[in-house]
Amino acid sequence: MIEIKRVRAEELYPMRLELLRGGSTDVSKAVFDGDDEKDSRHFMLREGGEEAGIVTVIRRSGEFEGKVFQMRGLAVKEEKRRKGYAAALIKAAEYYVFIEMGAEILWLNSRTRVIGLYEKAGYKSSGEVFEIEGVGEHILMYKKREDYKTGCCSH
Repeated sequence: MIEIKRVRAEELYPMRLELLRGGSTDVSKAVFDGDDEKDSRHFMLREGGEEAGIVTVIRRSGEFEGKVFQMRGLAVKEEKRRKGYAAALIKAAEYYVFIEMGAEILWLNSRTRVIGLYEKAGYKSSGEVFEIEGVGEHILMYKKREDYKTGCCSH
């Protein structure tokens, strides 16, 4: 059985370091700008009580205008992948952003190797591929509230 819960940012740090920062032990690399802002939310997916995946949403406009959030740090442990957990975390983030907060846009910088995951969830690419030093190639992707389809969660 899986469950997705809202957690404190600090609870995500070990998985952020392991899955997003190459196993670094430098906790400062796990902290995202905006983690502690009042509208930020952090979600952890557990399978049978075991931590399996994480995602964060932060109120950030980026290149967009209006009430806009950024999705960051979506990650699922390697042995837990291909079970739909990333999609479930995306849905939890979208529910919070579009339903609870009434935001207009949710955007992210997707690693190029997982663009298909976000396209399947209804995200569109914008602009050119760019490099995030030490992390890899990314592209900006976004979803508008009018493209959001419910049928997920109530967290």
